[in-house]
Amino acid sequence: MHPSTFFESNVILKAPKDMPNCTDLEVWQGRNDGGDDVTISCWKPTEEEIEYLKNGGSVYLIVNGFIFFPTALICFNPFQSEADNAESVLGNEPSL
Repeated sequence: MHPSTFFESNVILKAPKDMPNCTDLEVWQGRNDGGDDVTISCWKPTEEEIEYLKNGGSVYLIVNGFIFFPTALICFNPFQSEADNAESVLGNEPSL
């Protein structure tokens, strides 16, 4: 998986200097409908990872450290409506 830019991003989290395998990460930071602070990033799988997932492979989340905040992995755009996400999955352009 590779971090991906996305239209809604409003912050760049800088990679720690002592972690050479870590890169800067574009994110959106704000509040969800429930008033909770959230940070959202966008990730794109490689072609090999897509094939792996098509064949029943799993996605693992690795968090450095022992503090683990509530986390969600999703396969739809959280900034679009449910209908727009359904259209995107079918290969159509979302409505504006």
